[in-house]
Amino acid sequence: MHTDVTDLRDFYHTPLGLVARRLLSQKIRAKWPRPVRLTPRELEFDNQPADPGAPTLVKPRSQLAATPRGPVIMGFGFTTPFLGSFRGEASRISALMPERQGALIWPMAERNMSVLVEEQHLPLPDNCVDRMLIVHGLEVAERPAALLREIWRVLTPAGRLLIVVPNRSGVWARTDRTPFGQGRPYSRGQLDAQLREAMFTPTEWDCALYLPPIDRGLIVRSANTIERIGTSVSRRFAGVIVVEATKELIAPVGTKAPAHPLRNLVPVQIGVLAPGGARRMRQEKREAVFA
Repeated sequence: MHTDVTDLRDFYHTPLGLVARRLLSQKIRAKWPRPVRLTPRELEFDNQPADPGAPTLVKPRSQLAATPRGPVIMGFGFTTPFLGSFRGEASRISALMPERQGALIWPMAERNMSVLVEEQHLPLPDNCVDRMLIVHGLEVAERPAALLREIWRVLTPAGRLLIVVPNRSGVWARTDRTPFGQGRPYSRGQLDAQLREAMFTPTEWDCALYLPPIDRGLIVRSANTIERIGTSVSRRFAGVIVVEATKELIAPVGTKAPAHPLRNLVPVQIGVLAPGGARRMRQEKREAVFA
């Protein structure tokens, strides 16, 4: 069952939701850091010859190498609390909101970047997305396998997928007071199998939200300390699993079936198995009788 988009928005305005947003944003930013961009002056410096005695080859700024375009970043589910930090560096960005969840205008004060979509039919061409973020999407999807295959279709060959899902053994999945208690939680093994079946290769695993889902002042204020302690103790009790995966372009080869020796083989009459063998045997018997 999908959580309504207004309930998701309201949760991230609570003190507990703001802490969850900050902790998850740190994890997402650690996976996808801000790119380093050179200023025009630094690009001019890079065009200087290595030999101080050689003539300078300073190019006009109009001829300097252009800064590579930013990646195309899309989010599926309810990702607006985490996509905002990418708006200054992505060449294109959009929040894809499932139809059963509903959609909100985002951002409110600028050109709308959100769109209502069907989870199995994304309105995107093939190989057009560099990075796809899924939060509050996979665990509530009606057909998660079909959703992942559709995301595989729209990702570029070098595309990267980042998924945040509730951890089956965590406390957050055992209470419905937060959006992370909705839908189907995953264990690491289940999520790994789901990704590989959809032709994705998990490359990096992480966890977050070790604090209990209690909206109390002391818990919220101690969130950073609880996260540090939880990371050092055990990742089994984290609230969510964070996994990054890459797109496979060739289907994996299955494991080789083990060979078993055949025993008690019984030879058969070759004449019977040959074409017309049975008919010839009957004729030979008749000829033997009249001989």
